[in-house]
Amino acid sequence: MKCKLCEKEIENYSQEFNQLVIDNSKVNICSNCLTKIAKWQTKNFAKFFPTKAMKRLQRK
Repeated sequence: MKCKLCEKEIENYSQEFNQLVIDNSKVNICSNCLTKIAKWQTKNFAKFFPTKAMKRLQRK
């Protein structure tokens, strides 16, 4: 399987962890891209909810 975002081969593919369903469409995403998305979302949440815990997560 290839990642929809970076188009690299997904190592240790797991349908449970690497397949996202968005608007009834299935998309395969590698763990590296998932980590980048999670960090991006954490930064967005830290802006909306400026708590100490979210700021610590943002620094990682």
